Amino acid sequence: MKRILPIILAALFCAAPLSAEYLFLTDGSIIGGSIISETVTAVVFRSARDKKVTRYPRTNVMRVLYTELNMGRLYVQMKSGDNMLLFMVDEDRTTYTFRKELYKPEELKLERADVLFVAERNPSKLIGKADYTSIEIEWYPPFDEMKYYNIYIKNKKEDPFIVAGTSSKKSFHLKNLKGNTKYLISVTGVDKNKEETPHSNLLEISTLNTLPYAPGGLEVTANENGTVTAQWKPAVDPDGIVKKYRVFIVKGKDRTLFGETEGTRIVITKSPLKIDRIQVVSVDNSGAESKISDIRAFQPYTGRLAFTPMLLFPFAEFGKMGSVGYGGTVSYLHNDIFFRNTRIGLEGGYFYIPGVNSLNDSGQKVERINFVPFGIKTGYQFNTKGGLYLSPAVTAGAAYIDTACVNSSKNTGILTDNAHSGIDMMTLVSVSAGWNISENFFWGIRGDYGILFEKDKLLHFALCGIDMGWRF
Repeated sequence: MKRILPIILAALFCAAPLSAEYLFLTDGSIIGGSIISETVTAVVFRSARDKKVTRYPRTNVMRVLYTELNMGRLYVQMKSGDNMLLFMVDEDRTTYTFRKELYKPEELKLERADVLFVAERNPSKLIGKADYTSIEIEWYPPFDEMKYYNIYIKNKKEDPFIVAGTSSKKSFHLKNLKGNTKYLISVTGVDKNKEETPHSNLLEISTLNTLPYAPGGLEVTANENGTVTAQWKPAVDPDGIVKKYRVFIVKGKDRTLFGETEGTRIVITKSPLKIDRIQVVSVDNSGAESKISDIRAFQPYTGRLAFTPMLLFPFAEFGKMGSVGYGGTVSYLHNDIFFRNTRIGLEGGYFYIPGVNSLNDSGQKVERINFVPFGIKTGYQFNTKGGLYLSPAVTAGAAYIDTACVNSSKNTGILTDNAHSGIDMMTLVSVSAGWNISENFFWGIRGDYGILFEKDKLLHFALCGIDMGWRF
């Protein structure tokens, strides 16, 4: 029994896989991995690089290192004032073991009592702050001076590093990155001899999630069964995919989620009279919501207030009295009075018409005309997609006309001032074409043809101008 026990213990020792970091061979090479078995005559070692198992005779093994090895050159400061750049390959209680060349077997032992300090040369404490498409990083520099730093990035641990840039400072701004993406970042220093240090700590950081774009072309259509259909164009997410859309209904200050859909259409089943607005947002694969696409829901616009600067062109008999005038009109029209898209309201304005420079057949020369039209206006508006509209209208009313003129005596030729004013009946036919540039504001062009009914004649004129205003 006494002879069997040592044999069993030796067998267990040889069969148990011992953990190790590095195997130093007599030719200077260093292999990282783990020991499979170890005897007096040989070491069986599995390489971490290719997982290959190799038996190494003890005569070829210089050292087995069971601790982490810093593969970079270290800054060694001696108490004598000398300093050196060396690779540390081993240490014990009283000595450090260094190499000048990492993969050559020649080694140098220094007494711990003679060494002031040993400093790593790689950058350290790498930190970063991410934005949507950029990352700002900074780090602590090594003890000795570096000429510049290399910044390495990759997306996965198994990917190779690529150099994203260089910096002469201890910070760098990584730009033009993908949003909502994880990055692995490391930094190395390069000294004046163009020797590169080991890598800094590995920074794992993700750029922020860029919000998806809001759905475009939101439209609301009333259905005959009392429901309403909302539909929109598909949205896009710059750093992911749009998974679904959320539809909200708004009444006053209350905003509630009506439903979600993966499509671009939803039917609102609640009463149109209980909803002010419909809002739709897109949602990406990270759960982020876009900005709001907002539209007035069901109630039509009740009113339209417009200001229209215009030119007035008198012609025929009216053209003998005055030349091109200028002014404008203000109108308020109420919507959907009798039928959908019909409008009725009031319009008034003012125009200054310069007089002609010659005497007419009656020996009279008009100096100026103040023209003030007002009346009741009614019309219909044809709406198209994209906010374009076409609106014909008719105005029935009257105009106050104040005329200043000069009379010439047929006998003496003496000029006398004369002024007269009055109110005449008037009618206008107009056509407006324009664009609803936002939910409430519109602009367009307008043309009118009008007739003034005087006692003994008709005065014809035309108007053209720019239509602009607010609907509510």
